[in-house]
Amino acid sequence: MERPKGSRNRPKSNGGTHVETTEHRNDDELTDEQQHALLDQSARSYTKALDAKKLADANFKNVCKGIKSDGVKLSAVKLYLKAETEEGQAEIREQVEEAARIARWRSFPLGTQFGIFAEGDGAQPSRSFVLGKEAGLAGEPAKAPHNADVNEFLAGWQAGQAALMGGIKPLPEAEAAPDEF
Repeated sequence: MERPKGSRNRPKSNGGTHVETTEHRNDDELTDEQQHALLDQSARSYTKALDAKKLADANFKNVCKGIKSDGVKLSAVKLYLKAETEEGQAEIREQVEEAARIARWRSFPLGTQFGIFAEGDGAQPSRSFVLGKEAGLAGEPAKAPHNADVNEFLAGWQAGQAALMGGIKPLPEAEAAPDEF
């Protein structure tokens, strides 16, 4: 039995336990005794399956605890397993590129190989420039913090304002609304 793509449910034919089910294929009404017997069988099957689920959950948690006690991060294990497929590799590549881009924007150097994913010459802007750019993007006033280089902050603020103004278009209803003053 083939499982659907993306499904985490394993087919029962590959070592899974077979759960007994009773199907009622008769169009006749069930008697009270038959309903009682069916409920009893269902309750027993449910209890058996629930016990197996609890045991599997406990085993899974113990495996995770063992991995952690070995000093391995579960996130690394999940990432390692994700990298087994082409789709997983593409997703990881996208996440790495996004993280590198955000690190560049926040002036957060990644190791010593600058410019692997960076555009341009790969030079990192100063922290003061980044603070100014973020303030400009947020529409905040051009007031540098006491620990920032004022010239770098102002250059960043101007870059943020330019990016902010370059990408903003007036809303249609804002253009048509009369002034209320």
